[in-house]
Amino acid sequence: MAVQETGGMNDGLSKSRFCEGVRCPKMLWMEKYAEDRGREIDNSLIFENGHRVGALAQPWYGDFVEVEFDRDNKPKMIAETEELLREGHVNICEASFGYDGLFCRVDVLHRNDDGSFDMIEVKSSTRNKEIYLWDIAFQYYVLKRAGIDVRRAYLMYINKEYERRGELDTAGFFTLEDCTERAASLRGEVEERIDGLRDILLSEEEPDIAPGRQCFDPYECAFRDYCNGTEGADAADPNDIRYAGDADTEAARSFAERLSHPLAFLRIEICMYPIPPFDGLTPYRQIPFMYTLLIEREDGGTEIREFMPEIEEGAQPDPRRALAESLCEDIPEDACVITCARGSEAYDRNVEARAIGKLAWTFPDLRRRLLSIKDRCVDLADAFDGAGSYYAPGPAGEGKEVESAFIYMHEKPADKRDEIKDMWTAYGRRNVETLHAVTESLPRL
Repeated sequence: MAVQETGGMNDGLSKSRFCEGVRCPKMLWMEKYAEDRGREIDNSLIFENGHRVGALAQPWYGDFVEVEFDRDNKPKMIAETEELLREGHVNICEASFGYDGLFCRVDVLHRNDDGSFDMIEVKSSTRNKEIYLWDIAFQYYVLKRAGIDVRRAYLMYINKEYERRGELDTAGFFTLEDCTERAASLRGEVEERIDGLRDILLSEEEPDIAPGRQCFDPYECAFRDYCNGTEGADAADPNDIRYAGDADTEAARSFAERLSHPLAFLRIEICMYPIPPFDGLTPYRQIPFMYTLLIEREDGGTEIREFMPEIEEGAQPDPRRALAESLCEDIPEDACVITCARGSEAYDRNVEARAIGKLAWTFPDLRRRLLSIKDRCVDLADAFDGAGSYYAPGPAGEGKEVESAFIYMHEKPADKRDEIKDMWTAYGRRNVETLHAVTESLPRL
């Protein structure tokens, strides 16, 4: 059984680089020839979620051994895998294989009684995607070329219908899909793609590929600004109110006429866990965890109220009940609640109203009060006739930073938690103050 690579690894194709090339060959070329044209993208939450979901899947077949990752020494990982196979281990996680400069790590490799192997690729998504099939097909190709008798190739992803009750049930949490036939059928195309990507990497001529969905799916590309011609654009000033598109004057005045004091400018921050941490939750269900509220009285006076969860090291909090109670106390009963769309798509609208509605059905004793607040929510996007994003509350991606800081905040030391709370305070206040300023300007449009 030969698992050692026969070609050099430094200029080869790993599984991740192959998938990048399938997604967009230009991305692969840019990383080699124009890496400095990319901007820093924080995908740390995506990768962290993936790591945790992957770790949850490792005992799927029972006890296992794991090949330690060594970024700078792929041959070492391949050699360790070969040794573990010789020793007869049944389950090997992150098993590493190489062939002719190609390299892949298998999330879970299981030895069957007849000496053949099953492999599992684990994803933190709730559905199969085309790029995942290429991912599995690449691994299947490399393992077969390396002399591994692969019987079945599986994709494991999250069952979006799973609802946690007590201890996490991994059998119910995961969906296992047999992709063997598809992986085998793509073997010839995988080889063609490998040859094509190697040709691209050998050429100093930039590929001519138009921007598209590949720029942000399954995550944002670092070269998106370069390809879209927006490279070097000025960063948004957190205090600069801006409009995307033409504001509809009639819509703005109509919106302003609907407002009455007291006004409550509300921003709720949402997080989503791939692995439900509390009973009654499904994967990636939106959980409100903090809010900032600016109240304007009829005399023009304003005050800011806010909710932040109490978080202790090692204790993962469920902030929903405390947040719901605080909302009921902080928002005046007759207030007009002004919220803000997160973007131009339909699902970006009425985020606060939806969150409050879900809280109402989670806590029956607070339902009437919460539904009353929900019914009085208005979205500022209506003032622009649904024209999309209309203000710049802060640097791009800052909202994702706030979310990722909360999800695993209980694992951070006290000084880091204090630093994060300061970030939350500044971020939330900047949002509602900008929202307030935009609304104040509407009657004059």
